[in-house]
Amino acid sequence: WEDGVNTIDQMTNIMTVRRKVLDNFSEKAIREGEPMATIEEVLVPIYLLHRYQIEAVAKSVGGLYFTHAVKNDGQIPTKMVAPAEQWRAFESLMSTITPDALALPENLIQKIAPRPSGYQSTVENFSGHTGPTFDPIAAAESAASTTLSYLLDSERAARLIEFSGRDAAQPGFMPVVDKLIDRTWKAPLAAGYKGQLQTMVNNQVLKYLLQLAANTRASEIVRGQALLKIEDLKSWMTTSQASAVPAQRASMLFALTQIEAFKLDPNKFQPPAALDMPPGAPIGMPGMDFLNDAPAY
Repeated sequence: WEDGVNTIDQMTNIMTVRRKVLDNFSEKAIREGEPMATIEEVLVPIYLLHRYQIEAVAKSVGGLYFTHAVKNDGQIPTKMVAPAEQWRAFESLMSTITPDALALPENLIQKIAPRPSGYQSTVENFSGHTGPTFDPIAAAESAASTTLSYLLDSERAARLIEFSGRDAAQPGFMPVVDKLIDRTWKAPLAAGYKGQLQTMVNNQVLKYLLQLAANTRASEIVRGQALLKIEDLKSWMTTSQASAVPAQRASMLFALTQIEAFKLDPNKFQPPAALDMPPGAPIGMPGMDFLNDAPAY
C-alpha cells in the first residue's frame, strides 16, 4: 500500500488528487434511483484515500533504514532517517489534519440525507455523534485520529528519544510535540465549520498525549516527556483562557478537566475513544461492489 518512489512526495500527490475529487464530488457517483444517502458509501474511500499513505509517511518519523545484513556482505545494517527527511515527513502528516484538508464542500454535505428504511448503516459507513444525520466532524475525526495515532505511537516516541540521544541533530520527541501543539492548539482558531474541525483535532492531540502518558507499556522516559508536554499545554491554556473566543474557551475548559482527571489517577484514566475509520475492504474483495457501475466523476 506504499505508493510512489518517495512516500512523502506521493502523499502530496494523493492529497492533491483527493481534494480535487472531493471538490467535484456529487450524486453522479451513485446509480440512478439510489437514495442520496448512499453517496456516503462512495465518499468513504475517496475521503480516506490517503489512509495507507499516512502509515507509510509516519515510518520516516523516528525512522530507521535497515538491512538483514550478514557478516562481510558489504551492506549497512542500520541507518537513521536523515533529520531533514523526518521533518518533511512531519510536515506531510500535518498536511492531513488541517481544516482545509479535512473539510467537505458544503453543497456535498447538504446532499447526504439520513438513511431511508432498508439502507441501514454498516461498518463501511462513518460513525457519528449527530444521530441519523451525516456528521462531517466525525468523518474528519476518524481521519485525523489515524494520523495522530501513528505520530504519537509509544514506540515511535521511544525511537525519537533514543535517536536524539545518540545524534543531537535528530528531531527528538519533545520538539515534535512542541511543533504539533504549535500547529494545532496554539494556532488561531478559524471561524465556523473549519474552526470546529480545528477544535476536534486539538482535542485528539490532547487525547493521544494523555493516552501516551498513561500507557503502562510505554517507556517511563516517553511517559515523562509526554507528561511534561501536557503540563506545558495546561499552563498555556490556563493563561490563554481569558483572551480566547467562547468556542476556544469551552474547548480549553474541557481539556483542562481531562488533564485533571488524568492526574487524579493516571493508571486508571481512559480518555474517550476516538472514532475509528471504516475498515474498508481490500481492492478486489467483497464490499466494494457499489463502485462497479458508478459513473466516472
